[in-house]
Amino acid sequence: MTASLKDHTLICGYGRNGRQAVQRLLNHGHPFVVIEQNPDLIYFLGKLSCLEEDSPNLEEIAIDALPKKYLDQSLSDLDIRRKTNCNVIGFRSAKGQLMINPHAEMKLESHCKLIVLGNSAAIAKLNTMFNLD
Repeated sequence: MTASLKDHTLICGYGRNGRQAVQRLLNHGHPFVVIEQNPDLIYFLGKLSCLEEDSPNLEEIAIDALPKKYLDQSLSDLDIRRKTNCNVIGFRSAKGQLMINPHAEMKLESHCKLIVLGNSAAIAKLNTMFNLD
């Protein structure tokens, strides 16, 4: 197997920094190999790498790009997971502070951003929900 590897990036560990590196490399289409000791993570990564047509997408959504009716609504009110099958995994405040896994009562405010994870079909539903098409 190592003979077939060429011009790839080696990522040691799939912790916070390793996941960020993987996402950036996926976004740019660069080949990579992850070295990880946890067998469950290795299995999960293997499954993700096989999803060429329906690979995971990480999207950043500016709250100011949404229709005004969504301002001051909580994530719970929006019910994004149930309606679109996307997961809100981050929230960036107007001051630039990043919150990972924001709580359900987090309200959408001007100059903030949501960070959402979903496959292409889920992202398409999210875009339709927010009139971002």
